[in-house]
Amino acid sequence: MMRYVAPLALLGILSAEPARAAEIPTFVKEHAAYPELRPQLEKAGWVPADISAREDGACPDAIAHCVTYPEARGCSGTGLGFCSMEWTHPDGTKLVITTAGEAEGGPHVFRFETALGQDAMPAPPEAHTEGISQQRRTYLEGVWSGVPTDVSADKLCSTVAPPENTITLEFEFLRSGGIAFFDDGTESAARSPITAASEANGVISLTFNNEVWRFRPDGKDVMYRVRSSASLGVDVDEMVFKRCKGAADRSAIALDDKALKFFAADLPGDEAFFIDERFAAKTGNRCAVEDKQQLFFMLIGPAEFVLDRWNSFALTEKLMDKKPVKLPPLDPTASWRIENARADGKKFVFRIRDYENAKAVPETIHVEVKSDNSILIPEWRRTFIRCKATE
Repeated sequence: MMRYVAPLALLGILSAEPARAAEIPTFVKEHAAYPELRPQLEKAGWVPADISAREDGACPDAIAHCVTYPEARGCSGTGLGFCSMEWTHPDGTKLVITTAGEAEGGPHVFRFETALGQDAMPAPPEAHTEGISQQRRTYLEGVWSGVPTDVSADKLCSTVAPPENTITLEFEFLRSGGIAFFDDGTESAARSPITAASEANGVISLTFNNEVWRFRPDGKDVMYRVRSSASLGVDVDEMVFKRCKGAADRSAIALDDKALKFFAADLPGDEAFFIDERFAAKTGNRCAVEDKQQLFFMLIGPAEFVLDRWNSFALTEKLMDKKPVKLPPLDPTASWRIENARADGKKFVFRIRDYENAKAVPETIHVEVKSDNSILIPEWRRTFIRCKATE
């Protein structure tokens, strides 16, 4: 089951003259390798931003992409390597591509959209699921695994030996308004708001990750993905999905919308994470460091709530290669199930338990939010800096 997929990239158009804004080149597509896009953009007349346009501290030389790509306006230095690349068209249109990932072929584009505004990234797409009933939303919530209809679905929910080419989908509506998590075992894994939803003739249509998915429910825990057949004139089943896990009790996370937006890494928007202050940059963008430890609060579900303490990708690689690192003492990496969360005055209380050991003694941590949006966890004697995955 997919626990969390951080956003891999975002692309937007910014224009000072909307009527003359250049169109997005057709070769700019989801999952496209950014190193391959660069020469195509230049050939099409787009000009990369000059390195002098960077704000101080936004893209330190310690981050490889800041050196490789002069047009990088800023890089977060997270394990997923988020960077904002800026290009300008001769008509004045600005193209900002936020990339991430270190898969084969370099950083990739995950999704793109157009937006107008001066020197501002576009807002993430909003969820729109008004077209389906509350009953249908409740039906969809949970974790589903699917395979083509010509493949046996007997072991679809097996955690040991699921069928090859299994696709996992998770849907959440109650706290997010509508989010889909998609994982096909490749770099295409993603999380996306559900931007459109409808139902007609017993078929539910959902749009997420710039793709329309049509499902035909067949009982409580089975549904089929269908496609229209022009030759037959009817819908044809092409994949079977089984519900492998129902939605968790979201009332266990007794936080209001403001607190969720502040903490949750799995809510579109800021997609916040927190880095140990001891590893943060001293000036400028304090999140722009490669070697760090970071916290992720997974509070949306739908199937579970998790707190992770991970080393960044760059730090993990160095430790695996036994390269020397000059850092403060590292805390053990760990994952905990969040059993409940609530506000207690100006503090937040999380009851957590070792993720792999259901019999472990639960632990309670208190989280204090400071005036600069950093958080203090007294039980750990640690302060963490709040960062945004989309910066």
